[in-house]
Amino acid sequence: MDARALITKEFDGRLDAIVERSKEIELLPSVLPATHFAPPASEARSMYRMGYYYGAIMVAQATAEALARYICQAKGMEDKYYSERDSRNGGVTQAMRIEQLKQQKIISERAFKKFRRIIDNQRNSFHHMNSDVPFDPNCLKAMAFECVESLYSIEGAFLGVGDNGRLHVLDNELWDVRPDGSVSGFIDCSFL
Repeated sequence: MDARALITKEFDGRLDAIVERSKEIELLPSVLPATHFAPPASEARSMYRMGYYYGAIMVAQATAEALARYICQAKGMEDKYYSERDSRNGGVTQAMRIEQLKQQKIISERAFKKFRRIIDNQRNSFHHMNSDVPFDPNCLKAMAFECVESLYSIEGAFLGVGDNGRLHVLDNELWDVRPDGSVSGFIDCSFL
């Protein structure tokens, strides 16, 4: 059997699982703010769909951390909340950062809980590929879904859909908004 036939056979064997995972995530928002956070969110979604759970988890966790730092900076918080330093050298942990965002009412309780879900899925262990990172596919699948769904919920919370399907930013300090209140959106059309 040649390489093409082997690849086709392997893909055909995975196709049913890909379709099932696609159905699981089809209810996630398909429109996100058109920022540099949208493409990695879309990629995490695609990795989940294809069964690449480690990648989906890591990309969702990294994107959520960068998004929280961005929000802190855009809202004029102290630089320790948005710098890339960590708690060992004058910065803060992601948990401290999102707690401060919640306390200052910059993010909703719902967004806070979604950020927490991402952290609680062993952020440090995955970031450093520690020995306690799970390898059970069912556990990884559940973790990956939680991380991707949470990231989409956080990003999608900043957009509203107005009349005639026009997108409107719900927080003008965070995104590039036109004078009429509309904004460019990132449409996630990735299916494979």
